[in-house]
Amino acid sequence: MGKVFQVDEARGVLSDGGFGGLDDLFSLMSSHGLHFYQSNSSGPISGPDGIIGRQDVVLLKVNAQWDDRGMTNCDMVRGLVQRIVEHPDGFDGEIVFVDNVQFKAVSDCFGWQTRTNSESRSLNYRDIIEDFSSQGYKISGYDWRTSNWRTGGLDVVSDPDDHLTDTYYHDPDNSSEHYPRFTTEHGTRVNFRHGIWTGSEYDNSRLKLINLPMLKDHQYKTMITACLKNYMGVIAPSYGDPWKIEYHDNFQYKVGKMVGGTRFPDLNILDATWVITKDGPEGYATNAVEVGTLIAGVDPVAVDYHAGKHVLFPLSSNNRHHPDNSNNLHTCLTSALTDLRSAGYEVMPSLEDSSYALLTNQTLDVGMWRLY
Repeated sequence: MGKVFQVDEARGVLSDGGFGGLDDLFSLMSSHGLHFYQSNSSGPISGPDGIIGRQDVVLLKVNAQWDDRGMTNCDMVRGLVQRIVEHPDGFDGEIVFVDNVQFKAVSDCFGWQTRTNSESRSLNYRDIIEDFSSQGYKISGYDWRTSNWRTGGLDVVSDPDDHLTDTYYHDPDNSSEHYPRFTTEHGTRVNFRHGIWTGSEYDNSRLKLINLPMLKDHQYKTMITACLKNYMGVIAPSYGDPWKIEYHDNFQYKVGKMVGGTRFPDLNILDATWVITKDGPEGYATNAVEVGTLIAGVDPVAVDYHAGKHVLFPLSSNNRHHPDNSNNLHTCLTSALTDLRSAGYEVMPSLEDSSYALLTNQTLDVGMWRLY
């Protein structure tokens, strides 16, 4: 049975640059067999079967399209980077912030936000990148927007990877959805589906994906933004696609193929420190509720099902947020679990609470939540 981990009353920024709620989440995960660090050395959140190795290239798929309370909590993301570089064996890998903000007319998708989801209300992802880069770590951001939306952006092509040109790949046999192939600022060649190019072959074992959405209302198609919806910032939507595949029009039916046919996340961390209850995906603070919760798991379907039903719906009382209702969210999750299980991934077998194990640090108290 899949596991969903939930930390409530998440502690905030720590003196060492970490994020208390995230540390508590990693401890909770480790106590139930899911270790954050991949290491043979003993440690409270380490194990030989852990997620992040010392030489891994770690993709952080943040939600960067919106600002204010509509973006993944920047303090939490900074705390995640802090813990990655503190790998007990010494981190000698690379961290890459990634997103496709589609039609957003900005020059820097990681640094355009001036009012952010953070304690300072100004810390953005570019600040985090520059801070750790100045300390000597290999960290950068890569904007996956297509050439239709960004000068010098990625073209959508069906050509084999030449290991030099940055493109979105369109599979003419339709065995996968679009996915990016790109070279990082530090010269690492990444094929999102197949791994890191070594010069002679792909090394898939060292490429890790941490999916970092925030929980909010979404007025179209999926009805919520969470782990699955965050993949709209991975694939190349219909913009700039010569094959005119209308991902936006069919997203609730195709999301499982997008995840299973490109790259399944190594870990999903759903940010519910602040939750947008209406008029999403924009992140206006007036529509935000401070919940103070972090939710994680390997299974994105289980995390989304739990978050919609037990976190967002109790706040909004909006039936489109309840996955047991006959709505687009139910359609999205049903099609996703069907397609992902068909592709061989271990996700919840059916949409019901008994299909996953919820592991928490305390009893959920709705009374602790407050409006912004």
